[in-house]
Formats: sequence, C-alpha cells, structure tokens
Amino acid sequence: MRDYRRRATVTKDHFHEVFHCVSKMRAMGVDKVSAEEMQFLYFHGPEYKETLWQLVCMLNDATVHPSIADFMGDLQLLGIEKRNEENEVVGTRPIGIPSVLRRLAGRVLMQAYSEAMGEFFTTTPVPPELLVPAGHAADRRCNVPQQLGVGTKGGAEIIVAGASARTSGCTPTTPSPQTTRRTASTPSGAGPSSRASAAGSPS
Repeated sequence: MRDYRRRATVTKDHFHEVFHCVSKMRAMGVDKVSAEEMQFLYFHGPEYKETLWQLVCMLNDATVHPSIADFMGDLQLLGIEKRNEENEVVGTRPIGIPSVLRRLAGRVLMQAYSEAMGEFFTTTPVPPELLVPAGHAADRRCNVPQQLGVGTKGGAEIIVAGASARTSGCTPTTPSPQTTRRTASTPSGAGPSSRASAAGSPS
C-alpha cells in the first residue's frame, strides 16, 4: 500500500467536502458529540474551521496529544441481534462506534485515498505474508477482487441489491435493512484474513 499512498495527498478541499455535508442522525460515540454539532462549529467561523482542520490532521497523522489519544481511539460498544432466515435470534453482532471527530477524520482520508484503495483491494494479489498464515503456499495465485464493494460508491449494498434482483428476477432496488445486516455480519472481504481466504480459488 505504500506506493499507493504516494498517489494522493489529503488537502483542505477533502476536509471541506466532508464537513460541508455530514451524515445526519448518526449514533454518537464515546465523546457524546454529533456530526451535526461538528458541522455547526465548521460553519461558525474561520478560526473554528482551522481548529477542526488541525485536529483532523493530528488524528490522521497520529500526532494527537497522548492525553486524549486513548479516549479518541475508544469505542462505544453496542450489541445488535443477528437473525436467520426464519427471523430467529441466533447471536449478537457487536458494533463499535468511535468518536465523531475520528469518524470524520477517516472520511477525510477516504476522500483522498478512495480511488487508490479501490485499485489496491480489487486488482492486487494477496501478499505472501497474508497467504502463509492462512495455510496457503506463498506463491499461490489468487483471483481478484479480494474485497467486495471497495472503490464502488455505495459499496457492497449496491452489489448485493443487484445480485439479489438478478437471482429473483426483480428490478434492482435499495437493499432491505435485513439484507444489509446479513451482508454486514458476513462480509465477502473485510480485512487481511478475508484477502488471504480468497486464495482458495486459483485464477
């Protein structure tokens, strides 16, 4: 991923794009601050805007003061029921909600790197350091993409809705909350272990 990082630079334009239009009515994390409140500060004046920009930079550069680093990195943990096709509760899906500033800082990063990350996760082979721990040969060939929805606006939900419509013969629509929950709980590619498991089908 190091080579891909050189292809993009986080700028104030990315920062303005995120803070100008934040996601509304989202659950609050450990800081008990909403995205709307952060947006209010953003529009409150140039000095507030600059302070938010500096905070975002420090969070993304890992230079935030140690006294608040642990707090900003903490999560508000919630449990959501996992249900099967018969609507029976079969377990609990844990959800971790970070602080709103951490979420917005991450969105600023994605504004800059989404294209490079989409290319990396959908066109590059799984590296040996992930293949070997997963029980595969270091030179095993893998199909791509290894991660569903990366680099696609709307992500996996659009792909799931299209596939569901294709198999059922219906017109594609927005996926139902139940479909989205099932997809989120069993992602096709959600991290290093998923990329390594993709090695199961040689190209």
